[in-house]
Amino acid sequence: MSPPAEKLREIYRRQDAWFAAERSRLLRRARIADRHSVLDLGTGTGETLPELRRRAGWPVVALDRDLSVLRLAEGARVLGRAERLPFADGAFDLAFAQMFFLWARPLDAVLAEVRRVLSPGGQLLAAAEPDYGGAVEHPGGCGGIEKLAAELAAEGADVRIGRKLGAALATAGFESVECGTHPARPLESAGPGQFLFLPYFSFLAARL
Repeated sequence: MSPPAEKLREIYRRQDAWFAAERSRLLRRARIADRHSVLDLGTGTGETLPELRRRAGWPVVALDRDLSVLRLAEGARVLGRAERLPFADGAFDLAFAQMFFLWARPLDAVLAEVRRVLSPGGQLLAAAEPDYGGAVEHPGGCGGIEKLAAELAAEGADVRIGRKLGAALATAGFESVECGTHPARPLESAGPGQFLFLPYFSFLAARL
């Protein structure tokens, strides 16, 4: 059973706030102000859409496969699956995704579709992709990162997508693949004498 609407909004708002500063830097790096057609992959409740629209200065198309969250977003929304994107070839010159490829299946098909709908010279910006295998937790078990990773994996997440996505992008035919880690600090849930760290990766790749 899905969480109620306000709970869903709160989850997406929290994620949006976590990555706000780094997302701003990455969007500038992707030259969003020069883009005329932007796709927001896995938009959820659309919490990032106002920022994308403001920075782009043009309409942004939001896509999600889950109607229960998509109906909470505003503006141009499309219900669809990333492995079969309902858009024409070369329809967008920027595709943005945040914490999306963690759930993208099958990854090769999704990347092929994203590349297809990007115009020549278009870019994919994938932000906040985690790698639970690189997490640091001291003392062991204090924050339950292993338990959380196991729960996410049981739901279908690839909890090591951070280390895999760069090579997958190159295999899918993307060019000029850049990878970086988000600035981070020990998770705020850590108590006295505890240290929790989970790395998040970002990727910028071009469709030439």
